Amino acid sequence: MTKEGVKSRLSSLTTQRKPKKDDAEEPKIVVQEEVKPSVLTPRTSQRIDIDNKLISYGFRPQEKVVLKDDQQPTVKYIKGLTPNGIPALVELDVDALVAVKPDDVNVKEDVDGLDTPMKDLLKDTNMSFEIEGFAYECADGICTVTRDSNLKVVMKSLMKEKGDHEDHYSAEFYPIVKFSDLKSNSKLVLSNVESQSQQLRNELFIKSTDIFDKTQKNIHDLYQIYKEATELIPTKSAILAESIAEIQEYALEHQKLGVTEENMKTFNLCIKEIDKRNALVSELINIVTTLGSINKHIKAAFDEVKDTVDQLKVDFANIDGYLYE
Repeated sequence: MTKEGVKSRLSSLTTQRKPKKDDAEEPKIVVQEEVKPSVLTPRTSQRIDIDNKLISYGFRPQEKVVLKDDQQPTVKYIKGLTPNGIPALVELDVDALVAVKPDDVNVKEDVDGLDTPMKDLLKDTNMSFEIEGFAYECADGICTVTRDSNLKVVMKSLMKEKGDHEDHYSAEFYPIVKFSDLKSNSKLVLSNVESQSQQLRNELFIKSTDIFDKTQKNIHDLYQIYKEATELIPTKSAILAESIAEIQEYALEHQKLGVTEENMKTFNLCIKEIDKRNALVSELINIVTTLGSINKHIKAAFDEVKDTVDQLKVDFANIDGYLYE
């Protein structure tokens, strides 16, 4: 075989030789770009069935929270229960097709958020880094408490559309987790949701109890100070009226006897005292009016407490029994 033939044969063997196991190329790491939340389109068999996917993770979907804006509506959250019945919101941060129902919650985002009693409780809550944040049902929608990249608390409201509002709302709160995290390690994420929910529940109960105790003390203090006012006002007004009558009578006697240079100083003093006490009468009227004006606030507080007591009696009527009895 010629020299050129040998080279040709070697070249042929080199190109056809299968790589050994050690020579195999290392797999390339593919970094998946962040995807936008899913757009509402009809469910198809070619795409991921989000509901069934969540069910396979042990999460039971209940309803969708549909965010409507000037563009195409998107599913913001999926509300549901963990295997142990803990309510949670799954933030849909993957590209998928989702089926929605007419009774799902339609909302619009309000960046400022609503002022609610629960907002003050959650504002300083120790949120875990293992979950995205918490949401709770407020009068006009769903309020969320999350943290930004600088760990600053961000509070938003997802306002329900007109006609979806409820007169009575629950203060039930929901830990928020991302679907992508749930997909990566569903067992760990759901475990974190349940532990954080219990931790938050305990923390909020302690905070709410402290507020309740402070309110009870303030009501007691209000009663005591108002009681003091009800004792002072009649007493001071009676003394004031009696003193004005005495001074007026004294001044009248001077007028009858005739005002002379000798008693002019005393007479002028009587007139000044009468003017001073008449000013005090005006001040007393203003004080009584001011104290009386808080009646509307007390009445409003009474009505609110009464409604709460009635709600307690109804909602907690059979709390000492069992559901299967």
